[in-house]
Amino acid sequence: MAIGQAVLPSATLDVAEVNRLSDALEAGERDRSVRHGEQLLTILTLDRVYARAGMGLGTAAQVALLLTCSEHRANQLLSDARVLDRLGALPAMRDGLLTVEQARVVVDVLGPLESLGLAASLWERLQTRLVLDAERDGVLPPARLRELLQRWLLAADPDGAAERRKAAQRETTDVQAWRREGGLEDLALRGLTSPSAQAILDRICQHSDPIGPYDRRSEGQRRLEAAQVSRRS
Repeated sequence: MAIGQAVLPSATLDVAEVNRLSDALEAGERDRSVRHGEQLLTILTLDRVYARAGMGLGTAAQVALLLTCSEHRANQLLSDARVLDRLGALPAMRDGLLTVEQARVVVDVLGPLESLGLAASLWERLQTRLVLDAERDGVLPPARLRELLQRWLLAADPDGAAERRKAAQRETTDVQAWRREGGLEDLALRGLTSPSAQAILDRICQHSDPIGPYDRRSEGQRRLEAAQVSRRS
């Protein structure tokens, strides 16, 4: 074959098989969300049984044992179940309207709100959007859902949003390091304001240009060395 000659497919795409597998994947994902919603409801019901016996602190340990997971994950599942139940969102999940990933975003954004009325109103607004998306055979990606909820929250409670941002900064501000295998480490700055983060990035970028046409370092290597230079200066 001559260089540049087009390569023709050796077989015709089996459209029917692609459609069948696509439908199976979609159905499986919907079933996963339904099963997760049912699992959360079961965990919540189990917690209430333990609470009536004065043994509420034992729920997470029992869930961890049954699911063969850590107590950290069991506590997270229990917390998610409580938040989604408080918002009235569990039925939507059990109906396949709310995916597992979308539910995590709902918990992250609406769970910390002190005003149940505000959180519930935002959930109702989101549920209406999810119903419309389902009617159009569309799914709101988690990142887009987070952006939407945060924008609605900012518009509905701008003063509260500012206070929550300040509180989050106080609670999460830190410098953390993770040791990798082989002696390398990762370093992260947490809880920076947007201006501070941008100022740091700008300073690193100012010192990370290639040194001439023969600089073989990757962009990441240049940035790391620029950050080390900025630290020393």
